[in-house]
Amino acid sequence: MIRADTKDRLQRVIERHAPHAIFNAPMRARFGRHAVGSCRHVFGGLQCVVRFPNGYGASVIRHSGSYGGAEGRWELAVIGPDGSLAYDTPITSDVKGWLTPADVEGLLDRIAAL
Repeated sequence: MIRADTKDRLQRVIERHAPHAIFNAPMRARFGRHAVGSCRHVFGGLQCVVRFPNGYGASVIRHSGSYGGAEGRWELAVIGPDGSLAYDTPITSDVKGWLTPADVEGLLDRIAAL
């Protein structure tokens, strides 16, 4: 899971920049053992992208319009090797919402193993 102090620091840095600014933090933010590649401010919330050596990745997002965002939960979408959202993996055929940090970490483990 993202440590609360790390997430808060990321959010403060992002909020100081224009909403379109991207904050790259490869070693500062983590979901469990998974390093976050980049984070950006979106729709008043946060989107982080994680990529894996197998070519897959994930977009993990939380804002007022994401599934579970209003409750402080995360939404995850699988990113395929071509960089687009992948709806044909054993992980999911859609996005997954209302996720706790532990749920996100478990899904990231599964994506890394594809």
